[in-house]
Amino acid sequence: MNSLSPSNRDFFSLSVRDLLEAREAYHVHLSRMERVIGTAIGRFLIRRKDKDFKNPNGHEKRYKSTKRTLDNSDIRKWSWPCVLVFVESWLTKEEMDAQPDDVVPSFLYLPDGRMIPTCVVCASLEEEPSRPISHLNFPSKLVGGGYPVLTDVQTSQHVVSLGCLVTDGESI
Repeated sequence: MNSLSPSNRDFFSLSVRDLLEAREAYHVHLSRMERVIGTAIGRFLIRRKDKDFKNPNGHEKRYKSTKRTLDNSDIRKWSWPCVLVFVESWLTKEEMDAQPDDVVPSFLYLPDGRMIPTCVVCASLEEEPSRPISHLNFPSKLVGGGYPVLTDVQTSQHVVSLGCLVTDGESI
């Protein structure tokens, strides 16, 4: 097997900067696809019913007809850093074959040879959250990454979490 093939790569060495660079380089291309509604960076979501959800060595085939959503998936310790691509509908294998230009690539390639995995997530555009905000976990009295922030905007409550990037002027 080729040592440069994606299955032999250690994607855990990818930095936030690598992910942001790939997302920036491909965002326009991806967002022009009919089904794509947004992009983000994060870690690969694994469906809770997939073999590799409980076992990092229980590899699944790359494409599955079961759509990946925020409700049926989660990240695991072995989830790769990736560019998340949110789509409004999940294509079947037949639709992918018939519409190859509307298929999100499995990997994004940067000019210097870096490969960034993508994770396609089916998400619907809703005006309101699908479930009420009932319980938030505040990890400590210190404010930092992952700390929940609540805001009310036009009679709708929103929750986000804090994150930060640190720089020394050259590196992030």
